[in-house]
Amino acid sequence: MKTIKDIAEEAKVSTGTVDRVIHKRPGVSPKTREKVQKLLDKYDFERNILASTLAFKKKVQNCYANTIGHI
Repeated sequence: MKTIKDIAEEAKVSTGTVDRVIHKRPGVSPKTREKVQKLLDKYDFERNILASTLAFKKKVQNCYANTIGHI
């Protein structure tokens, strides 16, 4: 199973670019978007829901930690 990092390395782009393609966000050239999408399709890439949930929880925890530190 390929990860976002694996796809990014093969496409020679950042993991952020791969993330923008996955979530259909702006900021990626059509040529790069096509290259990344072909690799996502080639490897039948699916988001790892567990990893996404853990990353989101970490962001929320950091947000609270930074907020409390500024009070």
